[in-house]
Amino acid sequence: MKRVSAGVLKNGFRFYTQYNSESHVSGIGVRAGSIYDPAGKNGLSHLAEHMLTGYSREEELKFEEYGCGPEESGINVRVDRASAFFGHNLLLRREYASELWKIIAGYLNKPRVTRGMLEMEQAAVLNEYFLRGEDKAEDVVETLMHGNMYERNPARNKVDCEPADLKNITCADMRQFVRTHYAPNNLFAIILNLPFQKVKRLCEEYFGDLKTSSDPPTISSRGETRPTFPAPRYVEIERPGIHQYHVAIGFPTNPYGDKDDEALDVIAKIWTFRLRLALRDGNRKWGEGTYRVLSFTPRTRVHGMIYIWFATPSEAFAREGAERVVKECEVLKRDPVPDDELAAMSNKLWNAYVDDFGNTPDQLCERIIAAATNGDEDMRRLNSYLGRLARVGKKSLNRVANEYFTPGYLHLLLKPASPVSLP
Repeated sequence: MKRVSAGVLKNGFRFYTQYNSESHVSGIGVRAGSIYDPAGKNGLSHLAEHMLTGYSREEELKFEEYGCGPEESGINVRVDRASAFFGHNLLLRREYASELWKIIAGYLNKPRVTRGMLEMEQAAVLNEYFLRGEDKAEDVVETLMHGNMYERNPARNKVDCEPADLKNITCADMRQFVRTHYAPNNLFAIILNLPFQKVKRLCEEYFGDLKTSSDPPTISSRGETRPTFPAPRYVEIERPGIHQYHVAIGFPTNPYGDKDDEALDVIAKIWTFRLRLALRDGNRKWGEGTYRVLSFTPRTRVHGMIYIWFATPSEAFAREGAERVVKECEVLKRDPVPDDELAAMSNKLWNAYVDDFGNTPDQLCERIIAAATNGDEDMRRLNSYLGRLARVGKKSLNRVANEYFTPGYLHLLLKPASPVSLP
């Protein structure tokens, strides 16, 4: 299996490739996600991502022609907690990827900020905040889990924005943010369809003459890497317009790169499997049960979390299901995991990793972005994932369950404003 190769220019600009002539995936990333938003300026990283994609009409037509319009699957321009990325997913031809990468690089090697761009994109980001941050219940749950798990850690920042902060961001704020974060020693390129030396030459052509920032951005957990609660923290929020009760149970973990990452990944899969059997397949009552049970393990260099989510039209079942989630945690702490569950879920993670490295360059790109922006700049941890996964056994799962499934957890209930009416 081909490893991801990493290189760095003299000015600190990094580049990554896993050469496959058919993997027409590329882009430019930056360590500038929402955890880097200054206090009182939440939305700055998201606004920068919008403003630095101000392509001309002719360039926009190229994006459309290649299937990379704003709402098409080919585009991959977004911001998350740790990063912003400007690129595209798998395209049909190498020349498409080459042309789009050069367009993007041409904007990011000398980023511009104008008042007109600021005003236009402030309005767009506000609309996106309502579209995704307020009207998609699962995204709302994810935001509320982070906002209520932490009091000081910047992981509690909304990825999209805080509207009041967004409105007050000035051109001076944006120029300072871009000057600090969009420097060559904070940027990196991903080009998966060219050999290492060709990628290096391309990066030198577009970014090699830029000056290294003398003030690279730093980020701190603000003393709250892994908060502890003496007892469960219950958060119940009434939300008009939804028609189900959304339940999430979560525990804080250590940040990205911890020795327990792989064991937590396996536990999350086992947790989900057992609860799906109990909450979905085990239900026979009309108006109760759930359609999906999902687990998540979001992690950055300053935070970590593991949580379960499900939704149901029944308030009684929402509470019953939450009790079952916590009960399953106790089982994982107490009892060894059966051989078949351990094998199935470890193999599931193994298969996903191997598939990403061999067949799914879009997903490999996401793995590289996460590694590059959370302390694994040389890709050693990413390349050695399977070795650590193979060492996860019954004893380590018991130990990790006891370490993280503590009595202090976050219990979120997002409820409709009025009782759900069933036929």
